[in-house]
Amino acid sequence: MKKEYSTMTDEELQTAQRDLSKQRRDLKEQQGLVSKELDNREMARRANKQVDRMSDPEKDALLQVLKPTGIESEEGFSPGQ
Repeated sequence: MKKEYSTMTDEELQTAQRDLSKQRRDLKEQQGLVSKELDNREMARRANKQVDRMSDPEKDALLQVLKPTGIESEEGFSPGQ
């Protein structure tokens, strides 16, 4: 929606500028969250591909390393997948 700024008062223009600045900050924040989620999903896909190429003994050894530290996969990794 395009506004006719030439007919606005100075106060209205300043308010519009503040509103637009806030919207821009909010959008940049949302864009950052979306980018972070996409990056996380790509990392999970790559990790799952690596795990899929591992032998069962390698997967078991990996689980032994990860479980004591409390690292758990959101993708449901388990030996023999």
